Amino acid sequence: VEEVPVGEDTVAVIEPEPTPVAHTVLKLYPNPVSSEFVLDFEYDPSWIGSEIAVVNMNGMPLQKIKVTSKVQKVYLSNLKAGVYFLQGINKGRKLNQKLVKL
Repeated sequence: VEEVPVGEDTVAVIEPEPTPVAHTVLKLYPNPVSSEFVLDFEYDPSWIGSEIAVVNMNGMPLQKIKVTSKVQKVYLSNLKAGVYFLQGINKGRKLNQKLVKL
């Protein structure tokens, strides 16, 4: 977080953008998915306790997932076929992973 003077009595607070997560942090399979997939955070268990959202192409969150273990099944039977994204932020690191639902 950085404070930048804007005027005599005004200070703007600039927060750094989250750092994108390397693809090795998360394994997502199968992709494309029919009704369920597996989230595998074996390489970065710090995501346990975080929340990840399944969002549509317009950025609207459709389902929230609480990460409770390094390897976790997620069910998507309620979503229509299409392209979605898994998005989340953990300790300043941003996750944005494409997911295809058949």
